[in-house]
Amino acid sequence: MRKFALILFFILMTNYKEKEKEKEKETEKKTVRKKTGKPTRYINPLTDFGFKYLFGVKELLIDFLNGVVDVESSIVDLTYDNTERIPHSDEERIARFDLHCTTGTGERVIIEMQNNSQHFFKDRTIYYATFPIQEQAPKGKDWDYMLKPVFSVNIVNFRMKDEEPQESQPPDESEIAGKFITYVQLIDRDTGKLFFRKLTFVYIELPLLTKTEYELQSSAEKWAFILKNLPKMNELPESLRSDVFEKLFQMAEIAKLPAQERKEYYRSLKSYRDMNNSIAQRDQKIAMMSNSIAQSKQQIAMMSNSIAQRDQKIANLKQEMAAYHKEKTANEKIIADLQRQLALNSKDIN
Repeated sequence: MRKFALILFFILMTNYKEKEKEKEKETEKKTVRKKTGKPTRYINPLTDFGFKYLFGVKELLIDFLNGVVDVESSIVDLTYDNTERIPHSDEERIARFDLHCTTGTGERVIIEMQNNSQHFFKDRTIYYATFPIQEQAPKGKDWDYMLKPVFSVNIVNFRMKDEEPQESQPPDESEIAGKFITYVQLIDRDTGKLFFRKLTFVYIELPLLTKTEYELQSSAEKWAFILKNLPKMNELPESLRSDVFEKLFQMAEIAKLPAQERKEYYRSLKSYRDMNNSIAQRDQKIAMMSNSIAQSKQQIAMMSNSIAQRDQKIANLKQEMAAYHKEKTANEKIIADLQRQLALNSKDIN
């Protein structure tokens, strides 16, 4: 009897595991389907997994950095550094980078990927850049303060806007000009000359890249195009064909991912889509609030116009009343004069 129970338990567990695997496969299929109902062939590099998986390959990261970072000589080698910065005390804040590396010639590079806009994002990039600067100071030794260059490379999937735009600044025409990369360095405010070349911030705004695959020219444009459009592609376009991009497309093919990494990607993709849905709902609420405010303003304007029309009518009535009283007074004076004249004429006749 006990043996029969064990066999039955084993059969039930086997069936359960098979059903769970079928559910998992079905979930994976649904996760990678687009609105068109067709499964995507390549991973989304803007997911946390996709970003770190692709740029975790030294050859790909070096080619990307050479395309977007202006170093004195091309990067030929780099090492990956720890992405977490432990604070010196419990009161300080932990900093976690997406990627942090040092080039073969000592330049420090932080690479961050941000999908949703947030307040004080620029402040955050400045704060993160302080870590690779301070870490260059040797402990317990005399130091002349000579620094190696530090680059903060930020890939953002949204339009960057100043939290507090100043009226004195010229209007932002970057979208009109097709400018999608912004390079920021320390300059002399009055002359515009470069003051310090060893600290550079690079902001890549993917929504501002509107070129088609046939219009791409620079390496930076090609990389930004792939980061933005890889999940929509079915194969590597001829206009982008190179050894580096061929390797990227081979690595990015979902069907070729090992089982464990494929599971990790699907989890990352789900988080990415949940976040995008949350952002879309937030934006929809903001749009509804803006529309409600606009309608309220329109109602207030209509009420103000109605009040103005009422006030105008009252003013017209007052003018009419004043004219009426003036005319009445004049008529009463005429009548009084006529009555006095009649009285005098009556005396003369008597």
